[in-house]
Amino acid sequence: MTTTPHTDNPHSQCCSENPGEGCGLPFPAKTAAGLCQKCTLLNALDPKSEKYQQALGYLQCLTCGVAWQRLPFTDKCGPCHQKVLEDAGLINHSVDTALQARSNAFNIRIHRGPKQNTLASIPVAPTIALNTAALDQFRNVGHNDADCIKVYAEPRLVNKIDASLGSTSRSYSPETPMEEIKAELINGWNIAWLKKHDFPLRIEDSELRFHGNQNILENSQYLAVLDSYQAHKSAGNHEAYFTKTLELWMESSETPTPGSRAVKGSSLSKKRKSTGGNAAKENDEISAKRPRVSAPIESTFQRLLPGPNPAKSTEIEIVLAHIAVDSESCCVQVSWPDNNAPTQKAVISNTIFKSGKMKHCYKLSIGDEQYVAKRFYEIGRGEDEVTLSENTNNLLSDATRCEMARWLLRRFRNSAAEITLEVAKNFEITQLLVVAEVVHKGKAASPASGATLEVLESQPGSRVVWLLEPLRNAAVTHYTGTMEHPAGTGQLAHTLSAFVHFAFQQSGIIFADIQGSCGRLSNKTMGIIIFDLMTHTEEEDSGVGDYGPKGIARWRDQHDCNAFCKRLDLEAGGSDNDDDDE
Repeated sequence: MTTTPHTDNPHSQCCSENPGEGCGLPFPAKTAAGLCQKCTLLNALDPKSEKYQQALGYLQCLTCGVAWQRLPFTDKCGPCHQKVLEDAGLINHSVDTALQARSNAFNIRIHRGPKQNTLASIPVAPTIALNTAALDQFRNVGHNDADCIKVYAEPRLVNKIDASLGSTSRSYSPETPMEEIKAELINGWNIAWLKKHDFPLRIEDSELRFHGNQNILENSQYLAVLDSYQAHKSAGNHEAYFTKTLELWMESSETPTPGSRAVKGSSLSKKRKSTGGNAAKENDEISAKRPRVSAPIESTFQRLLPGPNPAKSTEIEIVLAHIAVDSESCCVQVSWPDNNAPTQKAVISNTIFKSGKMKHCYKLSIGDEQYVAKRFYEIGRGEDEVTLSENTNNLLSDATRCEMARWLLRRFRNSAAEITLEVAKNFEITQLLVVAEVVHKGKAASPASGATLEVLESQPGSRVVWLLEPLRNAAVTHYTGTMEHPAGTGQLAHTLSAFVHFAFQQSGIIFADIQGSCGRLSNKTMGIIIFDLMTHTEEEDSGVGDYGPKGIARWRDQHDCNAFCKRLDLEAGGSDNDDDDE
């Protein structure tokens, strides 16, 4: 008859809720209810397996139940044997203190009970206080690393990782557009790239794909990084995306950028021709491909719209100018409301958001709508030498150019539709507003305007005018320059080139310096928004950047008619005629 030794430990017996399961042996130092360690192991294995037979032969401590292939004693583990010696007063007190501490730590690890996740029952709390001040601070000052999305990337050129450019790991706020991330990555790599090459890697020559040449979801490249992640995560086949890494595919060669493209007949053009096959071979060797994002995108943040920092902004009153465009003649008229017209409240940042060669940009909000407010600071006489009336006239010229471009673009698309010509539809000319600050007598205008009380008193009757455009992605793609008109590649570039040709044939105006950024089009889809257009006219009177007949002649010399020009039956440009003469 087997008897069970008396013990004060309620967990000593090896048993479970299932009758007959377990060895039933008592283990006085067993720390948790249920099966002993050896029975737990055997219970998880197939009785017919080789591992099960090996486990049957394990030695087991009859005090705590620990089972190992090897034990220092036949029926006890080291810690239990140590305890017996301590109880008998036979412990060797000369053992080094450090070794004793190590033994104790190991003892704790061996005998500790199951660990419970104490966070499992605690609801997730926000990482910032949910009050207006904290949210404004979070939105306008920045984001902690814990609230950002980390993107890992490395450049891959000609199917090989280029160690000379280096890999990168950067954190982005979740509302950062994917195009801005692409631009920042490329700009970072260009620092090393341009030390060995003449021309930079360009954002317009890159596209995002998943590893294995798998396309991303349509239009997701125009979304914010958090929105793009969530779009792929909610796709029906999301496993196909998130088991692979995200890559940035780039094609780059030693060809001039839009700002330095060789003109037919120029010395650069002749030099390129003379190099022959060697230049083509060199271009092939430096063709750049695939910087790879090598980690999944994760986020703990909910998207917030950017806007002016309330602590560094000024509240102003504004009135809107009325812009009328004749549907038949494209005559543009801008008029201002009378002095009794209602005003609107707006908030404009005191600090510059972005600057171009001639205009400063500031963030401005009207209610919940976010804009970029632009004013001229340079028109050829030096910085900040622009009067209020000159700023007004040049901004109105910019508005007129955009409205004419919008009118001509509608005609261009109608003409293409009539002959069923599939031109690019994923772009449009920016929507804009022209506004004036309401400045009360004896008061200065906003700090952003630069119109101090002294300036206003020296220029009586002048308005403080702003050109407003919706706040969009700051990453800009250039398609043409002021005096450079490359043909480009792809449907969008060829469509823009044909549009310039069409507009010239319709109006005698050359649209130049075509640039755009990603944004939401009027049809609610994502695409390219064209802004800050310049023009060349015979009269040379359309505003800053109008080079007159010289600018038109430059376009004639550089433009080569593409398939769209020919389908629309547009008259051949100068370089086309030169080719025919040859």
